[in-house]
Amino acid sequence: MDRRSMASQRGLSRRELLRIAGLGTVGAFVAACAPAAAPSPSSAPTASAAAPSGSAAAAAFAPDLAKAKAEGKVVGYGVLIDSQWKALKDVLDKRAGIALENYRAPTAQAMSRFETEKSAGKDLCDFFIVESVYMPALAKQGYLVKLPKAIIERVPEKWRDPDGYYAVFTLFPQTVIYNKKLVAPADAPKTLEDLLLPKWKGKIAMVDPTLNETFLRWFYVIRQQMGEDKAKAFFSGLKAQGATNFSSGLTVSTNVNQGQFPIGIGFMTHVLSVGGPNGNMDYMRMDPMVAGNGAFALASKPPHPEATKVAEDLFFSKEYLQLSGDLGYPITVPGVKSAIPGADAIDYELLPDLPKDKFDEMTKYLTALLK
Repeated sequence: MDRRSMASQRGLSRRELLRIAGLGTVGAFVAACAPAAAPSPSSAPTASAAAPSGSAAAAAFAPDLAKAKAEGKVVGYGVLIDSQWKALKDVLDKRAGIALENYRAPTAQAMSRFETEKSAGKDLCDFFIVESVYMPALAKQGYLVKLPKAIIERVPEKWRDPDGYYAVFTLFPQTVIYNKKLVAPADAPKTLEDLLLPKWKGKIAMVDPTLNETFLRWFYVIRQQMGEDKAKAFFSGLKAQGATNFSSGLTVSTNVNQGQFPIGIGFMTHVLSVGGPNGNMDYMRMDPMVAGNGAFALASKPPHPEATKVAEDLFFSKEYLQLSGDLGYPITVPGVKSAIPGADAIDYELLPDLPKDKFDEMTKYLTALLK
């Protein structure tokens, strides 16, 4: 589907609402992707894979700190949570003496404000952070500019927009999560098919993929990986198991963490961000691990161009991004570690974007098998 303005006069389409529901619960960015059009996502390197040094590019990227300070501030919009905005403010103040003014909102509101201002010729935002699937349409409308080579080369090539407009800096993997107090490691599911064992009947919490586009896209990948016969048996089996559907990943994780359900289908990163460092949850390793993402882009005609250079430089620093890694999120900048055991050794694949016909077909498919 062509991603035109989310703030159109006709209102949001059902698919846009589903996308918002999906993004509204992803990882730490809300209440807690380079888009792919192929039937299954392409393999991506581990989050700790090496990136080019880009020394020549770094020399060409030279923010003027005096001018940046004279501009007074830098302005960012997006779905970072309050603690991440505060951390960025602190880094900018400590390292450059520059103030950060931010607008934090769920995807729908952030997109609406950004697009509405841009379409009215108001250039008020310097940088923008949402899922990567939104970025190509924004770039096509002229609302974004390409990232400097010295910045985009800080992430491995597979995490960069081929056209240079955005860089994926964090990942939101989806998998089976479970409560360690209720499920011994030896008894935990090792494959998705293990969820169909009799012992899990009535004990599974899951995000409803017909209400949450992130998980609809994830189940689409599972369908492709399993093949039609096995996938149909799996989804029919989940219904027979009496899996309880919730609208958000946060609700699933909270229920599993509190022990209302021993297992769930949700976000890997919630085992730490919801469960805490000494919490009750663990996750099922998958190979590969399919994930959504968070992406950074620069607004065209930034009102504070030199301060923006300083902000993007510090945003993609290990000093700042390690704060998100400490919350458990896999970070694509080499050298930044996730606090979740084993997360940095996983092979990740980006969730594919789905054209409207495949999206609509998958919605009907899952409705028929799960409802």
